[in-house]
Amino acid sequence: MCADFAEDKARVLGGVDLSRKGSVDAAILPLVGYLNRLDCYYSTSSCSGRLVLFAEGEEQRKKGCSWLLVSHDPLEPAQLEEALRCERLGEHTGYVYFKFEPFVLHVMCATLSDARLMLQTAVASGFRNSGLSCGKKERWMVAVSPQHTLAGGAAGPRQYTPHYH
Repeated sequence: MCADFAEDKARVLGGVDLSRKGSVDAAILPLVGYLNRLDCYYSTSSCSGRLVLFAEGEEQRKKGCSWLLVSHDPLEPAQLEEALRCERLGEHTGYVYFKFEPFVLHVMCATLSDARLMLQTAVASGFRNSGLSCGKKERWMVAVSPQHTLAGGAAGPRQYTPHYH
């Protein structure tokens, strides 16, 4: 492992978590911890998978949306209904979306050989949408990701009722 990689790894792992949540998901923490203890890998971002319910306004899109509910655990229908009745929903005139975002893990690799092994392992484990990116300074990032995702409208502008299925 080169000194630059070790320095970058120490800087990234010692820095502030810049994710919206601000921490690694509990369900994926053992995997991320294991990878980060290996000399030739470190995680740059991860998500164990989540369900998101969000609302947009007339001129809002993803960055301007309001998250009504975010869960990294299974949900009961009553939890979705409660989120759709929240006070913040009245502030939005746009659509309400329900989205399942699957597991994702971004792993920085010390060498191309390390990256190749990580990618082969991910694909062989069923994560068929995984890929490899080559960056500056001979950096290799593997994105480990499955094929599954689901997104759809939960309700149109002010259309939601508990019987809207």
